[in-house]
Amino acid sequence: MTHETIMSIISRGVWLQFGIGLLCLSAFWGCRTPETKGNSAAVDSGLVQSLQRQLNERDRRLAELTSQFHALKLIDQDLEPRTKLIRPPATLTPAGTDQHP
Repeated sequence: MTHETIMSIISRGVWLQFGIGLLCLSAFWGCRTPETKGNSAAVDSGLVQSLQRQLNERDRRLAELTSQFHALKLIDQDLEPRTKLIRPPATLTPAGTDQHP
C-alpha cells in the first residue's frame, strides 16, 4: 500500500467517526424532555430571585452606610469650632530659650 492509500483510509475513518459522533450528539439533544427544559427555567428563576435578594441587601447596606456617613459629617461639623478653640497659639517660644534668673 502506498502512503496516499493509507492516508485515504485513515481520512475516511476519521470522517466516519466524526459523522457517528454528530449523529449521537443530535440523538441525545433530541431526547431532552420538557421537564429538562422546565428545570432550566426554574434554575433561571431561582438565580434571578437570589440576585434580587442580593441587590436588595446591598441597597439596604448602602442606605445604612450613607446614613452613618451623614451622621459622622454632622459630628465633624459640630466639633470643628471646638477644635479651633483648643489649638495652641501659633507662636510658641522654644523650650530651651526660657530665661529664668
